[in-house]
Amino acid sequence: MAVRTTAISVGLAIGVAAGCARDTTFTCNDDSECRASDSDGVCEETGYCSFADPECETGQRYGEHSGDLSGTCVDLPGTSGTGESADDVADATSPGSDDPSDPTAPGMTTSDGIGSWWHCDWPHRRELTIVLPDNVETLYDIPVLVVLDDARIDYTGTAPGGADLRFVDADDTTALHHEIDAWDANGTSWAWVRVPELGAGEQHIFMYYGNEDAVPLTDVDVWSADFRGVWHLEDGARDASGNGHDGMETGVLPAPGWVGAGREIDALEQFVLVADGLGLADAFATGGTISVLVRPDSEFGQGRIVGKSVGDNADDGWLLAYDADRDSIAFVHGFASGRATWRAPEGIVPPLEWTHVAVMFDDSAVDPVPTVYVDGVAVGVDLP
Repeated sequence: MAVRTTAISVGLAIGVAAGCARDTTFTCNDDSECRASDSDGVCEETGYCSFADPECETGQRYGEHSGDLSGTCVDLPGTSGTGESADDVADATSPGSDDPSDPTAPGMTTSDGIGSWWHCDWPHRRELTIVLPDNVETLYDIPVLVVLDDARIDYTGTAPGGADLRFVDADDTTALHHEIDAWDANGTSWAWVRVPELGAGEQHIFMYYGNEDAVPLTDVDVWSADFRGVWHLEDGARDASGNGHDGMETGVLPAPGWVGAGREIDALEQFVLVADGLGLADAFATGGTISVLVRPDSEFGQGRIVGKSVGDNADDGWLLAYDADRDSIAFVHGFASGRATWRAPEGIVPPLEWTHVAVMFDDSAVDPVPTVYVDGVAVGVDLP
């Protein structure tokens, strides 16, 4: 519950980088591969990255992974040489994993500087670009879905199960909480990353991997306290929010999902039951959101997607259902005297296709009406 939704696209902006110690070199192919934590670099004709430095005649100094040219000024056109050496070039090395402060833990930081590298035990880095529409509000502590395949990550350089996968904030120093929803070294993998703040436009975070000695993170605090329950349905009905609202499956079948695996429920005798818990049946008492990915295959009638009540006559109960007769969805709130049903426009949830549906509703508002989003677009609702 309390799931917030917005259109978020994630792309990979640079290629694999490698190295941390000074005797390690990195060669670039274009400028996009020369981004440091606080500046954009230039891929020089030498194949090494340089960064702005007003003390150099050319205004550029080679980064620390530039072989024998590390720390020297880029030569003027038509000249040659090693340029001016600098003793104060930032050292990208950071404490190892045996450091008592454990800088690899989410929320911990390492030293920063031009050409910085979050942690030396992780030799591969990718920069991720997150783009939000210009008309969205700033989001805080928001989980972002990162999709990986062999075009975005070199699986041969990863630890089993993605145990070495780490995500770091835009400062390239602060580790972020993440959880792996599904890992397939021969196909597509999915991870949720908790980003502290996202605003309109473009933002960057970093992904690191390649530490064969890394162990899976045990502190995966991806879902903030706003989330009452999160069910991936990848490995049963475990509640990923940490609130303990695990479900009990009856008759459901494993099935491919839009994100990893999912569950198929196609009869009255098949369902997932979540025990009564604080904040579930009354999720909308002071405002809340439900968000689902659904692929309906019914040809007639209504099919329950998700709902919760405490007893058959609970005023606070609610239900989100698929209306197969109209290829749409219906939202019901209140199972007693205050019951109301709102229906979205016909044809917005086609059968045999994956659709993202989110409903925002505040029962404490005057004359409350739900706001329904289908694939990120708000649609109108009508009372029957």
